Amino acid sequence: MEKLKIEIEDVLTKKNAENKVYWILRSKGEGYFVWDKKLLEGIEIGDTVTIIYVPGKFPKVTEIIAEGGSKPQPTDETESEVETVSKQQSIHRSVALQAAVEFQKSDPKRDPKTVVSTAETFYNFLENDEDPKE
Repeated sequence: MEKLKIEIEDVLTKKNAENKVYWILRSKGEGYFVWDKKLLEGIEIGDTVTIIYVPGKFPKVTEIIAEGGSKPQPTDETESEVETVSKQQSIHRSVALQAAVEFQKSDPKRDPKTVVSTAETFYNFLENDEDPKE
């Protein structure tokens, strides 16, 4: 992680392919990506802040410290739950596809084009199956 003092020139709001909202802090032609809205609380265009970020093609901001030294708190539990659901769906998709491929291998005469429809069937089962704890 790296630390950098910047003056915020602009804050752009964007959505990724999965409709998850993120923000880009612009400073001196550079963009720093913020995925946690709570980090932006109390921050305005023109403010000078210190950011802690993970460098790379899309530098991810993990912490913003205002000139006064204050910093917003991390996300609340509701936002974490949303990310967990998304991760769980991703795991289900992966498991469903793996199961469909293995199912295809069990009968080489089966049309390979059915792998996707079989994976969708497995995925729907995983997503709609009731939790045994309830």
